[in-house]
Amino acid sequence: RLKNAIITVQDQERKHIASELHDQVSNKLNLLILMLNNIKTENGNEVAIIKNEVRKIIDKNRDISHYLFPVEIENIGLFFTLQDLSIKYKTPNFEIKLLCHNPVNFSCKQTEIQLYRVIQESLTNVLKHSKATVFTLHFKTYKNQIILIVSDNGIGFEKDVIKKGLGFTSIETRLHSINASFKFKSKPKKGTQLIIVI
Repeated sequence: RLKNAIITVQDQERKHIASELHDQVSNKLNLLILMLNNIKTENGNEVAIIKNEVRKIIDKNRDISHYLFPVEIENIGLFFTLQDLSIKYKTPNFEIKLLCHNPVNFSCKQTEIQLYRVIQESLTNVLKHSKATVFTLHFKTYKNQIILIVSDNGIGFEKDVIKKGLGFTSIETRLHSINASFKFKSKPKKGTQLIIVI
């Protein structure tokens, strides 16, 4: 119960900070661009450079806000949010594959948010440690249960290493908060799998 309470408080605080970043910082930066548009100067290049830098700050602020609280999940759901994530992270050397053969209906938004957090943590670990080129999210349904297999084709880990770090505690706590069972599978040079059953 304590772990669940901590997660709830953390998510509420993240949502509040994300809202403040959007409402206060981004809105003021957009106002600054409007003010720059009204500046009359002989050197238009300087104003253009400043506007470009402000837009970069707006974009970064939006990324941070969305990372803190994935508001898209409340609006468009987990799958469309993950599709956007796959586009954002696609490079010539890395891709996110999203597989779902049958429609999946989640019991509540909290389940979707916590799954997204787990996927975020797993993706961070993959990008930092695994040297993978493919990160796969495979959703299935079986006997009224939702199964999510999060896997990569990276270098893999010994089981003890997984339990000592790699955000394991965060993943474990979030999955327990939605009453999900899960299992890690990994071997050196064989990639890593996280199997989640809800």
